Amino acid sequence: HLVHGACETEDDVDFDKCNLIDLSDQVLTGICSRIGLDMVEHVLPTIVDDEDDNNSNGGEGTKEYTHEQFAMGAEECIMVEAEMERLAVEDPAELERMERE
Repeated sequence: HLVHGACETEDDVDFDKCNLIDLSDQVLTGICSRIGLDMVEHVLPTIVDDEDDNNSNGGEGTKEYTHEQFAMGAEECIMVEAEMERLAVEDPAELERMERE
């Protein structure tokens, strides 16, 4: 069933023929969910510049994000996960402190 060159899951990403941008928003969101971050609540607001907030539908309501922003968010979550794994090995006390905050 696996098509040669399929790019549907994080495991398919090789940064050559398959990049994060090639995955669906659902898969990208799942990358953040597995480390306990909500893509729309926690990640995207910190990386997306809200300069156009003033003139968007009254400021309230659901903000729409682009596929490119979801890919950036997933990349951010992968970096956070790598840092957490590094701390777990090098400085478990620091990791514990960060998780409490």
